[in-house]
Amino acid sequence: MPQRKQIQTISLIGLLAIMLILMGMIFLPYADVLLWAAVCYILIDPLYSRILKKMNPKKRFYEAKRHLLAGTFAVLTVLLLIGIFFFIGFKLIGQIRVFIDQVKQFILENPHFFQDEDLGVNIAEKARELSLGAIDLSSFDLKAEALSFLNSYAEKIMSTAGNLIKNISGFVVSLVFVCFSLYFFYVDGKALARIFINAIPIDKNDTQRLLSKFRDVTKNLFRGFFLVAFYQGVAALIIYSLFRVQGPCCFQS
Repeated sequence: MPQRKQIQTISLIGLLAIMLILMGMIFLPYADVLLWAAVCYILIDPLYSRILKKMNPKKRFYEAKRHLLAGTFAVLTVLLLIGIFFFIGFKLIGQIRVFIDQVKQFILENPHFFQDEDLGVNIAEKARELSLGAIDLSSFDLKAEALSFLNSYAEKIMSTAGNLIKNISGFVVSLVFVCFSLYFFYVDGKALARIFINAIPIDKNDTQRLLSKFRDVTKNLFRGFFLVAFYQGVAALIIYSLFRVQGPCCFQS
């Protein structure tokens, strides 16, 4: 009889492990989405909870209003993410465009930079000395080499653009799932946390402390990154303005 109970226990543990693996395989493709949704929920939940506390649970249509508030916060959170990503993307594209225009202008004005300009001649001589004659920039034609580079990498650039379009469609789908997950986090976030705590075979107090620590670390990291980025942006704006660097704070036309 004891041996039979031992076999049953081992079989139950094995079945439980298989079920956990299968559940992990199901949720693994959505792990990034759920993680980002959880991070956004942790950051914005204080504001949501503050507004929710002002609503009277005894009034009519409270549940409908609560679900409407959760849906509104989920959509606004996703719109905020889209705005941030698009802002960064447009700024990056603008800076890349300015850089490319400056490189093109430099190449057109100095097609024989390493042969005619004093700085180019000095660079060519230093490169020849350091490479023991292996690198000879005196015969380097900037214009011809730039055209050759564009021709050789044209296909790669087109394929990269195609992959970027595919990634954008995947990004939109991910945002839809983030919005869907955020809605349920806002509606039943605390209940889901309790279910998660009860489902894990660890002491409830330890799990509670772990989740609290995760929440605190997420908030502190966000505040730290935001403050560091803010101070870096202010310092860069001051330095770029002092040295008259083009486009320190505006889009390039």
